[in-house]
Amino acid sequence: MMTVDEEIEIDNQRLRVDYLSETDCFSFDELCSVSSSIELILLWKMKKHVFSVYQNDLELFPKFQFKNGEPISIISTLLKRMPADMSRWQIAFWFASPNGFLGGQSPQACLTKNSELVYAVDQESQEFYG
Repeated sequence: MMTVDEEIEIDNQRLRVDYLSETDCFSFDELCSVSSSIELILLWKMKKHVFSVYQNDLELFPKFQFKNGEPISIISTLLKRMPADMSRWQIAFWFASPNGFLGGQSPQACLTKNSELVYAVDQESQEFYG
């Protein structure tokens, strides 16, 4: 019989696999080939201009946060407003999940609705810290 923690880990792994099957991502090497430099990508990560997730020791960057190999500016705004202790996967799931403050659409589907996205992420922060 599995423990609750083991069941949660299996569920989390399943959610991660589902996310990656539904979300186009760049590997680190692929992102290097479409952007300016490795140093720039590392700077984007450090300054919270983009986020990545890891699956099987492979770093993956969801493509929706880029346009022409450059980060979309609203992503940085949102990442900087998210609770500091959200995990990479929690961030990825937030962007992919239907959001009531966005009419049931996911944040990644509403990247041109800047003020609505900022409001939605601020509500997430309030709920996260309750």
